[in-house]
Amino acid sequence: MLSAADFEQPYYNLRRQGTATAPKVVPLIVIAWEARGINPPPPAMDLPAMKQMIFGEQGSIAHWFFENSQGRYRIVPHPTTPIIGPFQSLNDDSFYRREGRYAPPSPEDPHYYRDDQGHAHYLDDQGFINGFDHSYTEAIRLATAQEGINFRIFDRDGDQRLSQDEFLLLIAKRSSGTDGFYRGVSGSQVPSSPLIVDEVRFETVSEWYSSAPYENDDLAVAIEEVLHQAANLADQYPDNNHRLDNDPRRPGNLALTDAGRRPVHIDPYHKLKWGWLNPQVCNRSGRYTLRDAATTGDALILYSPYFGVDEFFILENRWRGSSYDRFREPELQEGLALWHCIQAPELAHDWARLAIHLRRADPRLDEHNRIKIPLTLFDGGDPPRSYDLHDESFPQNLRFRNDIPSRIRIRNISPAGPVMTVDIEVPPQRGSIVATRGIIKMIRSHENGTGFGPPAHRLTEDCILTLDSEPGAVFGLNISGANSFVGLKMFEQLRSAFQNRLPVTIEYEATGALGGRIIRVINSR
Repeated sequence: MLSAADFEQPYYNLRRQGTATAPKVVPLIVIAWEARGINPPPPAMDLPAMKQMIFGEQGSIAHWFFENSQGRYRIVPHPTTPIIGPFQSLNDDSFYRREGRYAPPSPEDPHYYRDDQGHAHYLDDQGFINGFDHSYTEAIRLATAQEGINFRIFDRDGDQRLSQDEFLLLIAKRSSGTDGFYRGVSGSQVPSSPLIVDEVRFETVSEWYSSAPYENDDLAVAIEEVLHQAANLADQYPDNNHRLDNDPRRPGNLALTDAGRRPVHIDPYHKLKWGWLNPQVCNRSGRYTLRDAATTGDALILYSPYFGVDEFFILENRWRGSSYDRFREPELQEGLALWHCIQAPELAHDWARLAIHLRRADPRLDEHNRIKIPLTLFDGGDPPRSYDLHDESFPQNLRFRNDIPSRIRIRNISPAGPVMTVDIEVPPQRGSIVATRGIIKMIRSHENGTGFGPPAHRLTEDCILTLDSEPGAVFGLNISGANSFVGLKMFEQLRSAFQNRLPVTIEYEATGALGGRIIRVINSR
């Protein structure tokens, strides 16, 4: 049997970020920087409002981190200067945008530079071909030169490098619109050199464009860019490659990076790997309670012993209440969110789109080819969203990828609320002797040795059958070989039960993901 620690092991470059007994505390250094000559000029920066939005006790980046992590990750400001600056840029806005006279020049110009892909650039006197890269270095150096900020104090391990465990940097830029980026920083690009200030090396920066008054979209963008830097958050919004706009598996408003600039919670897979959940692993069948995930971190991990941590489900109660999930679109109702999680090396290049899938209560598209947003979460009080889930349920099921049955069942979902209950049935462990009863749906014999099912989960017996009471499961029976007499007798009983539509009880040994080997048939008459 597996424990929560097995599922929390690092994967896809995600790792633990704090614990309940030892919260991770990381300073977020904010540098306000304004480009000169923006036309038309954006609203002026409101530093007190900016400080509140970043470090305030409510409705802030710091509070969002605290709530999402269950207090296990805490952002703190610079000890004396929460907002450093604002600084006026040393050049005008067109210089950083590489527009006008800073656009790529002709080849004979001394500022002309052609990169390895054949693209032309304006190469400035400090060795930068991108204006935004120049602006990061400029803002950091201005913080030291004009405000006396000593960045070396944040190098706690003394390795002369500011890692994401020691230091986060947000450069806030005055702008008429809202946008954000997470990027690396350098001392120059041509030739390539690291950025070293106060004898420490800078690695990455979060860039945030905004203007007062600061709204929820400003908050969402800033959170996302800081979270990329802090914990390797992966993007989940559609890219029209691995995920399309109307892919019903996309998380939408249930994950920050696909929520359309709403400061909602992140998906539970990120939280699991960061140690921000309080998960129960369903090793036994029974009734389970799920409080709202946003304020408690509650979640159920549903797995098959034949797949272990390679493929599993997470079930969580996304009751919004007064949490940051209150910013979800109203159309997305309350209830249980079901997530399908895959851990496979071949998916690592875009894992958040390829390996983390929301299983909606109704994944079918509407008549306009759009996702049915109201039919996303499971709610026992709403008939279209209250059915039992298993490998053959419809419109949603619990099969793993490649249509392999999980043999997990979710039953008796309670009405949506801050506390919900659900019955979980888990697959039997390998080697278990299990009795089950039902009507035979299909019985088939085939040539000895040909087997049934995919190679990794093949049943080798000569005869296979399925029961209406065991969706997704297949049971095998040998009718040749050393025990052929006994096997044929059991086969006769099974065939009679099938022909007469009578229920039958079988005992089987669980041998794999598909089912098991029949060892006894009890007469159904």
